[in-house]
Amino acid sequence: MKINSTLLRAVLSAVIVFTLSFNIVSAQCTTPTLTYANPVLVSGTAGSVNAKYKFPSVTTGVDAYITILNRVGGATLTNIDDNVNGYSAAWQPTVRTKSNSGAGESYFSFRIEYKDAGTQNNQVFNCLSYIY
Repeated sequence: MKINSTLLRAVLSAVIVFTLSFNIVSAQCTTPTLTYANPVLVSGTAGSVNAKYKFPSVTTGVDAYITILNRVGGATLTNIDDNVNGYSAAWQPTVRTKSNSGAGESYFSFRIEYKDAGTQNNQVFNCLSYIY
């Protein structure tokens, strides 16, 4: 009995394409929903370089730590998280700049770390979305 090689190749090609498509789809991940609320100063002086804030339970089992790395051009941090204006679940620091014209750049630099809740173990997200 002779097997039609064209049909066999077509079936094998379809199986390979289906398998690869399935693997690509399974590689996708769902980004976690993060909610920043109730920040607590854990070290340093509030609003100053090296101040570190903890945002507990930004998602199940995860705390966020935000550290002020740098302050440039006379910027001041008046609130580490404004949960009244804008999108309350987002992290929204209120940064004020010098009011005089020609003051140049004025900003803060921050570092965000995610830790397993109640520990200092780094949390690794397979994917994360952010808007800036």
